[in-house]
Amino acid sequence: MTPGGRSADATNPRAFSLKGVPGGPAVLPGNPSTGVQVGAYASFDTVTTRTVVVRLGISFTSLAEARRNLALESLRRPFDRLRAAARQQWRAELGKVSVSGGSPRLRSLFYTALYHALIEPSTLSDADGSYPGMDGRVHRAGDAVQYTDISGWDVYRTQVPLLAMLEPRRAADLATSLVRDARQSGCLPRWPYADQQTNVMTGDPSDPIIAAIYAFGAREFDAQAALGWMVAGATRPCHTQNGDYTEREALADYLRLGYIPQEQDTNAVGHTVGSRQLAWGAAATTLEDAVADSAVSGLARRLGRPAIAARFARRGENWQRLFDPRSGYVRPRLRSGAWLAPFAPNGQTGFVEGNAVQYTWLVPQDPRRLFALMGGAGVARRRLDRFFDRLNAGPDRPYAYLGNEPTLASPWLYDSLGAPARTSAVVRRALLGLYSPTPGGMPGNDDGGTMSAWWVLGAIGLYPMVPGTDLLAINAPLFARAIVNLPCGRLVIDAPGTSPARPYIQDATLDGRRLRSSRIHFDPLITGVHRLKYSIGANARSAWGRTG
Repeated sequence: MTPGGRSADATNPRAFSLKGVPGGPAVLPGNPSTGVQVGAYASFDTVTTRTVVVRLGISFTSLAEARRNLALESLRRPFDRLRAAARQQWRAELGKVSVSGGSPRLRSLFYTALYHALIEPSTLSDADGSYPGMDGRVHRAGDAVQYTDISGWDVYRTQVPLLAMLEPRRAADLATSLVRDARQSGCLPRWPYADQQTNVMTGDPSDPIIAAIYAFGAREFDAQAALGWMVAGATRPCHTQNGDYTEREALADYLRLGYIPQEQDTNAVGHTVGSRQLAWGAAATTLEDAVADSAVSGLARRLGRPAIAARFARRGENWQRLFDPRSGYVRPRLRSGAWLAPFAPNGQTGFVEGNAVQYTWLVPQDPRRLFALMGGAGVARRRLDRFFDRLNAGPDRPYAYLGNEPTLASPWLYDSLGAPARTSAVVRRALLGLYSPTPGGMPGNDDGGTMSAWWVLGAIGLYPMVPGTDLLAINAPLFARAIVNLPCGRLVIDAPGTSPARPYIQDATLDGRRLRSSRIHFDPLITGVHRLKYSIGANARSAWGRTG
């Protein structure tokens, strides 16, 4: 640490008046150390100069690299210049989406959310590219930054697609980081932090993360190698001593039965620890694995691997094995094939941070088949209408829980029912009613920028509906104009007349051609200048988008 005055630099340091390590020779009064701790403290004489500037060099590899990082990134520049450079860098980041119209409060909400959505993942590699690998060795990242702190179960739904749109190079490095983790540990991670695996949450989220990064145009990584690791983790058991982590729990049963039986269910505390390798939420994990399988299929198809694509497309249908036609819900099932009884739709047994009512909608890869099993589009729409009577009811209520990940995509299911007006109405209620520009202004944990990215995507009216693909479901934008500045182009979204009281699309054009569908693909928009233009109204009587 190099302390100094307001504009001081390393040439004018101030000495510590007190320093130490908790539990070491000196302990701060009133704070006795009772165990092993990592940290340090320091204080300064502020009688003469009250302002203190502290510079920290951080490294995950060595003290020498920490000093090198400090020298390269901070030491030669005064604090004021560093602050100005950081401000300018964030101004450029936030300028990747420019919105106009709407109230100052809504614009503040938008840029707060965009800022939060772009913070993660964290950089693990040093300025010279060195980083600690999951094999316990120091590696070099080369041209690709090594990232960590990847909240996989959360970010695959919203934050990663947004990152891939706006910062494809950073997203590609994220994919490269996951592949490196697999090479060093044997398994694609679920929630890596630093050089460690964790068992946080459930499913196999690296699959939709990597597939989405590629689908949204970020392709500066070894996608064939990534596909190889995705297939390996989905076809043979993979367990690492690093973190006592299993990539796909209860895989043998999933491969044999097409679902994970309730006998393999456990809670978060017992999640995959030791040799049992049980699934936290057997039914929830089955649905998440089917989403991951569908994402593997999509990437294989894009890479010209039709056999793999077909095989995993079939596996992406495994969710149907847990759909109980009598109850009309996805339901935990025993190894014998019998349904778990007793059963309450709002019960959480077999699910993760949610219940059967909420998880039944977690079939983004094939919503029309889900609607058919429910009894048809009319039945499905009435059920969705009841579902959204409450927007953030919590994990034990038979309504939406938009403060958590499993139901984040559910408002856009109306698009697949030919009722995009209902999507716009529900999304608008959530954008305006569940979020505010205050310290407690989110309906749930941001989870690596997931909730913030949800707000950004909803506000510009483009939602990544099918994980691992570039398919975007449309809703009415919140702002009169949004300009998405892409690395090789620009997408201009015009919605004149939009307001909190006018949430309905009456008509839409893309580059002057009328849009009949409420879904578009991002891939054709990556290069060049494109314009998505809406006619917005106060009523839902328009026939636009009813054909899906």
